[in-house]
Amino acid sequence: MPALIRSALPGDIESIRQLETEIALHHNTIRPDMYRSHPGLMTEEYYLNILNDPDRFSFVAVNEAGEVVGVALCGLKRSDNSYSYRSFLRMYTNLLCVRKDCQRQGIGSLLMEAVRRKAVELGCYSMELAVWNGNKKALSFYRSIGYEPQVSRLEMLLPGKTVDISNTWIHTPRLILRPWTEDDLEDFFAYASVPGVGEMAGWPHHETLETSRMILRSFIEEKNVFAIQHMETGKVIGSFGLHSSWASALPEYAGKKIREIGYVLAKEYWGQGLMPEAVRAIIPYCFNALRLDAITVAHFADNHQSRRVIEKSGFTFHSDGIFDAGQLGKQLPEKKYILLRENY
Repeated sequence: MPALIRSALPGDIESIRQLETEIALHHNTIRPDMYRSHPGLMTEEYYLNILNDPDRFSFVAVNEAGEVVGVALCGLKRSDNSYSYRSFLRMYTNLLCVRKDCQRQGIGSLLMEAVRRKAVELGCYSMELAVWNGNKKALSFYRSIGYEPQVSRLEMLLPGKTVDISNTWIHTPRLILRPWTEDDLEDFFAYASVPGVGEMAGWPHHETLETSRMILRSFIEEKNVFAIQHMETGKVIGSFGLHSSWASALPEYAGKKIREIGYVLAKEYWGQGLMPEAVRAIIPYCFNALRLDAITVAHFADNHQSRRVIEKSGFTFHSDGIFDAGQLGKQLPEKKYILLRENY
């Protein structure tokens, strides 16, 4: 039985708050530089104002169990006669969200059909909404029900804000990528002191807490390395950095904005698919928030675990090279990969 679409009621607020949280997490994966992963939720006063505003409309989808599983919030926008605009009425959708476990069941289409009918009833000229370029699933959905791009909103990030992760939190199903703090020292030393962990990335494992403290402070100061926190345990189990790239020195990439990703994971968490999960979350951040043209990554020739992570994440092999692992006193053969924005 398809979901029932009705106007929202005052008692729906808790369900709508839960849907708000889901959409906030989704937006955070696309633009973590702008969206909080845990936003302030809609207040009851604000929600009642929406319900009582004659120019705003709220529709919910209800399943057989009586649960609210989707919401569409929309409102009228009036363009009055002016020296450039004709007078017309538009219906603008501010929010559409379907509960994650109820998606791909046609509920979003039913909600948007309710919005369309209201717009027709009120004599609107058009229906409008805004979608981030990185939200490919939403773009595909809205195109499928008849929406077409009409206006391009352009953005230029200002100098000094290109790579600064100090206010960025990225959530995945099992991880949180967030800025480092001084309180992470014990967790950092716990995994960085294990023989073989740092060596896989080209640095010797830490033998003293002071070594970890010094490097932790550099992470905090340089603002380009995330702590990888395990959501279930709350422990920091690795790092994920955005560094200068070897590709920036190549003529074929002259003038391009490129960063190299590098990551380390605590040994006891190897083989659980956590790094592919982290890489898949970082890629949209690099292209959508940082506006990078390309991302590069490399692994030592005998590091087959890292090779599998890279290949699963969509990178293309570029070339062989030699990495000067000065801290280990070695020169190691490496494989270099690249992911271009246009191929993402």
